[in-house]
Amino acid sequence: MDNFYLTGYFDGTVNFDPNVSNFSLTVVQATDIFVTKFDTDGDFIWVKQLGGLQGGVGYAIAVDENSNIYTTGTIGGMVDFDPGPGVFNLDLSNPFQTEMYISKLDALGNFVWAKSLGSGSGCAIAVDNNSNVYSSAWNSPFLNKHSSSGNLLWAKELGGINGMSIALDNSGHIYTTGSCYGTNDFDPGPGVFNLTGGANGDAFISKLDTSGSFIWAGLFIATSQVTAKDIAIDVNDNVYATGFFDGTVDFDPAAPVFNLTTPITSYNIFVQKLAVPNLSLGLLESNFEGGLQAYPNPTDGKLVIEFERDHSVLNLVLRTMTGKVVDTKSVTNSNQVEMHINEPSGIYFLEISNQNDQKTMVKVIKK
Repeated sequence: MDNFYLTGYFDGTVNFDPNVSNFSLTVVQATDIFVTKFDTDGDFIWVKQLGGLQGGVGYAIAVDENSNIYTTGTIGGMVDFDPGPGVFNLDLSNPFQTEMYISKLDALGNFVWAKSLGSGSGCAIAVDNNSNVYSSAWNSPFLNKHSSSGNLLWAKELGGINGMSIALDNSGHIYTTGSCYGTNDFDPGPGVFNLTGGANGDAFISKLDTSGSFIWAGLFIATSQVTAKDIAIDVNDNVYATGFFDGTVDFDPAAPVFNLTTPITSYNIFVQKLAVPNLSLGLLESNFEGGLQAYPNPTDGKLVIEFERDHSVLNLVLRTMTGKVVDTKSVTNSNQVEMHINEPSGIYFLEISNQNDQKTMVKVIKK
């Protein structure tokens, strides 16, 4: 059933049934976390209270295929995460800071487990088809993956970024979005992939595989400020992001510039759609006739592109992540061309088009 769920926090006494009935809960002190369930018509089903004397805040929620419910947020002290007659308290490891939590309830709202993840405020949570749980925090650079039973599978550090949202595609790839200030390494592995945000913050989107290994990342560059608040993936793996911006922003992280400018000095909302190809190294099959190879990839700067057959006319454009053209070539009746990247290390995109306007794109890494 298409039930929907909410989490958040409250104080005082609140009636959680928006219809004619009354279902009220009362907070004894500070704020308590709530998790509530409604049917597809908006009719109230149940609400659960997770509380204690020091207070907690629920920020994000996700539901798996079995209707188990996962939440994340922050606690300011000891909180009982069992909404039933039992008790399961989480307390701070450091009494001078708030901590991030993740919790799991079953389809009826009964307690399953809860975990404290140390300093931070949990802001995003997502669940894959195997009920693995992914979470991140506003003020922590870590992305965490837990099993459906709450066991930590891995934690990846993504530079000094502030995460805001997580989404998963059909293959279980992990997309994150948020804000980036200064230079940050988006590759959580031994490699380095630095992107530099402005002093007021630029928005990023990054993609990792199911093991947390880096695939790609890009920035939306602003003259003033741009912040991405949420991200979603559709059934065709198109990527959607929303947030707010001020000034002029280039909303295309990987191809020619696409600028939008706020009409007045104030924040505007943006909604963006990216059709992201499978940016694996080497050949990308599009509707382009004939195969090709681009090597060496990664490269020190020299790149050779070989085609399986001669083409009468080919146009090749090599660009940075922000759309800056670093090399162009036109090829006539040839099956090989050489291009050069005289730019810093990073990810570049090679677009190849023929006389029929058939195109393909290759991701190139400069070491």
